[in-house]
This record gives sequence, C-alpha cells and structure tokens, in this order.
Amino acid sequence: MLEKFLDTLTRELDLPPCLCKENKATFALGDTKTIIQKTDPGYFFTATVHALPKTDQEELFMKVMQGNLLGQGTGGSVIAMDQDEKHFILSRAVGYELDYPAFKELLEEFINYIHYWKEEIAGLDA
Repeated sequence: MLEKFLDTLTRELDLPPCLCKENKATFALGDTKTIIQKTDPGYFFTATVHALPKTDQEELFMKVMQGNLLGQGTGGSVIAMDQDEKHFILSRAVGYELDYPAFKELLEEFINYIHYWKEEIAGLDA
C-alpha cells in the first residue's frame, strides 16, 4: 500500500520516483528527505531537520521543548536529536490505517513542519 500511495503522489506532483524497499520508503521533496515506514497498523515518518548549532543551544532546546509540548509546535510529531546528537530529527507515528487522501494530507503537514523547524533553527543559528 505504501508503494502505491507514493507512486500516486509522485505522479500527481511530478516528482522523481521514491526509493522503496519492502515496507520502507525514502521520499525526497526538494532538499527534504523523509523516510516512511509501514507499521502494523499505520506509518512512521522521520526526517532530518537541521544540524545542531554550535551556539545558543540552551535557547534552541527551550524552543524545541515548547514545540513538543502537547505536539502544539510539531503538529503531533516529535522533534528530537539523532543518536549521534549532531542533528535534529522530526518523527511522527500514525497508529492506524489511512486512505490515500489522509496519507497525502499527513505527509504534507509533516513536511511543512520540517520546513518550519529548519527555518526556526537556522534563525537561531544565524
């Protein structure tokens, strides 16, 4: 189902095809690469948002924590650091099955939040 959804989406938006392996796909939209995994049931989205800035980290961590509070600044996703603590990532688990319009809407919202956080972090890093 994931492959079918992404095939439809890439045709609609005239994008290059996604890299799909079993129940995992890499979806690229511009400079944003999103990994989508099929779970049972639902989907898991994740993407790298921005490298951890070298300055003003305390202010940034406070902003990220506020964004994570009740999912208000992340649209129900979670922003965190990767395992190496070098990049911020955004993740979202959807624990239920979706039809194509709902999948497309959630993916669009997820990508919008990626761009929002890229700008927020870059603004603090400047």
